Formats: sequence, structure tokens, C-alpha cells
Amino acid sequence: NTITIRNVHTITITSGVSIDQTTIEAGGEVIINTGIALTLANGAGTDLVISGTLKNSGTLTISGSTWQVTSGGTYIHNSTSGISTPLNAATLDDGSNFKYLGSSSLNTSMSVSNRTYSNLFFESSSGTWNASFLSGSNPLTVNGILTVGENVNLSKGAFTGALNFNGNIDIYGSFSGDNLTIAAGK
Repeated sequence: NTITIRNVHTITITSGVSIDQTTIEAGGEVIINTGIALTLANGAGTDLVISGTLKNSGTLTISGSTWQVTSGGTYIHNSTSGISTPLNAATLDDGSNFKYLGSSSLNTSMSVSNRTYSNLFFESSSGTWNASFLSGSNPLTVNGILTVGENVNLSKGAFTGALNFNGNIDIYGSFSGDNLTIAAGK
């Protein structure tokens, strides 16, 4: 059956659960607590549609399933759990928002090689977050806005792929790598 999280409602997931045919409407929010697994079961059509916000501090597991972040929808990855495999099954529509949220004590797992995002954010929830891209040689493409928030020092790290930024770049922290430095305020 279909599960819909309506606008202005917030659902917090505090124990492992499997879902299918779930929609988070604009204004609705789902929070996956730390250490909790949300499993997307494979059913007819897209198994999870995010038009509101999904904040994942746990684990997102897919099983042959697909998910989508629509224009105006936001997925927040605030976890050390890998996101590469779930991203392989994701559709990130034009105007969608994907946010990596780390902190001075949480180094969020990131996947950028061979990825195309609409709007991509790197933000700190507390303290200074020193973050690096995972290794990879395939391009990272951001068709909308790339934002590096305050208290974020982002580095290309071992990533050797091309950086394709087709929209605005907003740097409030810093972004650096081989032959690349973008200072705050750019």
C-alpha cells in the first residue's frame, strides 16, 4: 500500500523499518535516527519519493528498489554509513537538494565520483567540519548551486575526476585541492 507523509508532519524513525511506495510531501519530514536502518523494499514504480525532507542519520538500504528527490525536495546525509549504493538507484530531479551534513565529531560518508547533482550542499551541524571527497576518477557534476557552508573546510582529497559546476558556487567556508582554491565569499 501507499504511505504518504503529509505536509507539516514530521515522522521520526527510531527502529529498523522497511517501506515501499512512500511519498514525503513538500513540507513533510522524515528523520532516521542514528544507528537505525530504513530499508526500501522493491515494489511497483518508485519506492520512495522525497518532495519534502528526509534526514538520514542512520542507514538507507535498498533492495532492488528506486527512490527520487523531486524539485524542491531535500535529502540530508548526516551519517558515516555509505551512500554510494543507494545513490546508484536514485533520481535527483532538477531543483532537488542533496546535503552532506557533518561536524567536528562526525565525518559524513560522501559519494561524488560519477555523480550528477542538482543543488549540492556541504554543511556543518557543529564545530568545524574538515571533509574530503572519497577517491574516484569519474566526474562530479553540479547543475544547480554548489554550497560549502560556514565552518566547512572541503578538500578534493584523493578525488581526481573533473569538477563540472554549471550553476552558482557559494563558498562560506573553504574548498581546496590540486590547483584549486576557492576562498570564502566567492
